[in-house]
Amino acid sequence: MCNYKNLFTAVLVLSLTLMSGCGSSDDESVSETATNTVASSQIAAPAFSAANSLGVDGNNSGVNDDLSKSKGIDQDVIVKLVPSPGQENVDTSTKIEAVFSIPLDPSSVQKNNVKLVYLSSKTNDHVKGVISYNEETKTVTYTPDDPLKPGVYEVEIKSLKPTKENKAIYIKEIKYRFLVGGELEESDPTPTVTLLSSESNQTIVYNHITLEVNTTNTASLSAVNQTLVAEQNRTIKIKGVDNNGTYYLYNLPLLQGSNEINITATSEDNVSLSTLISLTSEANGTAPIGMRAGSYEGIGSLQTTVEVGTLLNVGEYLFDSNGDGVIDEIHTAADSNFTVNYTEEGRYKPRVTIRTTDNQLYSSRDFALSLDVKMTEEQKDPTGAEPVDVAKAFVKALIDDDRATVEKLLGNDPKLIDFIYSDPRVTENAKWYYSHIISWEQSYFQSSAATVKIHIKTETEEIEGAFNLMRIDGKKMWLIDALY
Repeated sequence: MCNYKNLFTAVLVLSLTLMSGCGSSDDESVSETATNTVASSQIAAPAFSAANSLGVDGNNSGVNDDLSKSKGIDQDVIVKLVPSPGQENVDTSTKIEAVFSIPLDPSSVQKNNVKLVYLSSKTNDHVKGVISYNEETKTVTYTPDDPLKPGVYEVEIKSLKPTKENKAIYIKEIKYRFLVGGELEESDPTPTVTLLSSESNQTIVYNHITLEVNTTNTASLSAVNQTLVAEQNRTIKIKGVDNNGTYYLYNLPLLQGSNEINITATSEDNVSLSTLISLTSEANGTAPIGMRAGSYEGIGSLQTTVEVGTLLNVGEYLFDSNGDGVIDEIHTAADSNFTVNYTEEGRYKPRVTIRTTDNQLYSSRDFALSLDVKMTEEQKDPTGAEPVDVAKAFVKALIDDDRATVEKLLGNDPKLIDFIYSDPRVTENAKWYYSHIISWEQSYFQSSAATVKIHIKTETEEIEGAFNLMRIDGKKMWLIDALY
């Protein structure tokens, strides 16, 4: 375990500087209004027969009926996959099995490591089940809770690790499809929503909370703090991330006092169901969560240990290795270390979510940790993470009226935000000129400062402008510091 005070003190200072008050959430997007209706339309799924054209899916689009799609199925460590990739007429009682030639670390075999998706459903439903590992046969088994329905399924197996004796071997993600024969049943397209954490009417200590929601028949899930809309005229929509049918809505902003949260589930047929919950917050700043890594960058690849520090009463750690919102590993309170293995160039921002002993979820913020994989020693940043990319993202967000992203890329600096948004005429003028940028030029002053020069050309004039950018606290995260 690490020294908590040393690890997260800097994070707390940075959090309070950037995120004072309610602030912008990492996964938020601006929306004019929150959906508050239950649609009544009912659209039945088409019938399906294994004897017909292979796998007409629930969307009737043919997008998900290609059984040949696969990934990582030819690895040397794989002995057998059941059902086999592309197999047809699979029995409804089948289990998913992956047999390996080397023993696996049993602690790496967790419920989120295997995902079974029913592609023939209208909303690509996740099939719930139980995962197990037989050390003697080196077999990972996923047993669905219920018999499988006819149609096309996709298996995804990831984040498995060998024992220490074979730690040099990296098991890549496995993904493939198979077909269960029979007639596709019609189903009720109305979504369902069950709140797992936090409980309604629960008191939250901090000014952000992560919600855990179980759903069915859901293509998308979002949450809006209606109290924030009413009191500050700010509509911040947090988009949920699907984890095998359980959605996580990361870092929902809360005001001090009572907060009315509207959770909306929408099906593929645009049938919506909204649920209102009440959460009371003391709004005592950002939850104290810090992360540090053994190494922060690699050339070609990066394998390192990420250590988490916090003063929260930890029940378990939920770790997302690349920041996409999908939980890759779950550890007990006694094990706060995670191993990451990145093999492609890019900037990775792992996220940890802590489930407290009273079943509240708090997540690290976007700027908590940044890990780089570069192709050469000379690269200052991985492709896609350079200052010019941040400047382009800022311009796109401004033109797209994505104020949440604009504010985040401005470091939530009140003066810069006021400069852009205090007068609607200034905002529209900036959007118009930025839409006429014809070239971008990036230059570095030092390791923590950069300038991106822009050339604007309209029918009547040409203008030179620039964005000054700075790194935040050495975290390898570029934010816009000034506009010229």
